[in-house]
Amino acid sequence: MTQRPLTVFGADFADYPIMQEMLMGLAGADTLWVGGRSGLARVDHDEALRAVTYFDWQPYQRAARAAPDRRPVGAADEAFYNEARWAFERSLDRVFLTPLTAREIEHYFWNLVERLETRFVSASHGLVVLFAHTPHFPWHIVFFHVCRRLGIPCYIFKRTQTPDGMFFDTELMARQAPCIEARHPVDPAEVLDAISQVSGRLARSREINQAAEKTAMQPMGLRLSLKILRRLFKRRRIFLEDHYYREPWWRLFLYTLRRDRDRRADITYLNNHADSQAPTQPYVYFALHYQPERTTVPEAGIYQDQRLAIRALAAALPAGWVLAVKEHPRQLGDRRPDLRCLHYARRSLYTDIGALNNVRLVHAFTPSAPLLAGARLVASCNGSSVFEGLQQNIPGLTFVPTWHSACPSSPAVHTLDSLKAVVQTLTKKSPADVRADFECFIQTQARHWFIGANDDRAAALSQRTRAELVGAMRAELAGLIDDSGPGLSETSAKS
Repeated sequence: MTQRPLTVFGADFADYPIMQEMLMGLAGADTLWVGGRSGLARVDHDEALRAVTYFDWQPYQRAARAAPDRRPVGAADEAFYNEARWAFERSLDRVFLTPLTAREIEHYFWNLVERLETRFVSASHGLVVLFAHTPHFPWHIVFFHVCRRLGIPCYIFKRTQTPDGMFFDTELMARQAPCIEARHPVDPAEVLDAISQVSGRLARSREINQAAEKTAMQPMGLRLSLKILRRLFKRRRIFLEDHYYREPWWRLFLYTLRRDRDRRADITYLNNHADSQAPTQPYVYFALHYQPERTTVPEAGIYQDQRLAIRALAAALPAGWVLAVKEHPRQLGDRRPDLRCLHYARRSLYTDIGALNNVRLVHAFTPSAPLLAGARLVASCNGSSVFEGLQQNIPGLTFVPTWHSACPSSPAVHTLDSLKAVVQTLTKKSPADVRADFECFIQTQARHWFIGANDDRAAALSQRTRAELVGAMRAELAGLIDDSGPGLSETSAKS
């Protein structure tokens, strides 16, 4: 293979030290970039690791306030970026506490497109872009689609719920994921042996919910208020352009008080209207997603409004069945009022759920493990609870394709017209049927998965050493680039 100059860009790696370490040890790349929103990349001083160049995303955060772009937007541009625009607009809640006007949104989007196209068009040859997780900030979403427009290979590290299982994806929303076969696939027998145990999250569900309840009920007294004020003032001075800190510190504190009021009102509603036990009738278990998070925006598409999935499911249930909808404990159980949730007060969602006769709202602080164990079917927009059900021989469905949609016992619903038939088919499956589907799925799909962990929290839960995880991801990435990207040199291929 002819050697060509190669630049590898870890677009969001500055927040994930393990991904930086993996990138710095990638031999054969002429240039390595690590992207971040503020500060500098945390570079290990080990000389055996490759030095990196920091790429600052802050100028692109500020594009909303920059001078208007001068390039006219043609019909071809508008058509190509339609999908990007859709996901971009829904991601703005993560960035702006004061909503932008329609004109400001239009300006921000096309300013990002022009700036990113201009910045990367000259560097597109020999560039490979990587994301540690699905792009979910506005500038990352637009950049992902700019890469497509410029023909730049762009890969996303995705994590399965199998031990250390990773795969590469090339979509913001999974369509046929996982779609790329691994160069160094995991052993299916090892995966089957490891996932026969209950997941750590379910094993700790009672502890997790108790901790969430304790922190959620912490009063906003003088001591906590002063602590939050000091933190906001300090961070405003340090991170002048960080996404939540564009507002004056005193306004951020007012937002914090508003978020605390909303959260307490949500908890009061659950205390008065939600169940603390599983239904006595046959039921489908539906765990709400935490929001805002990438599992809903952009990965869940239109089902980022979870009402759509809940209403469709309620209409498709067999007579005498109910849908048990449990709130995510983290949504209400944050350490302090979380400004990320400012636009996600839940009372309207709860009241809409309560208006459906065959739906039962379950309290956020009810342990998940017994609810899941008693379900006849598990459903989710795009969440992990369906896979946890499979581990216990319970079938499930999702409303968008996931990494395990190829399993016949956990399909994605492609049309709402087919939902009722899918529910009927799944509820007729015996535990033995589900186990057979599950084992066949692992046997056939493990060829797509390689060993790795794309953040340090996942690495801490692994039975493998950090060096093993880093080395496996680096080898997989080198093979991917060598096979389908600009090409590594012969020297790097040998190493």
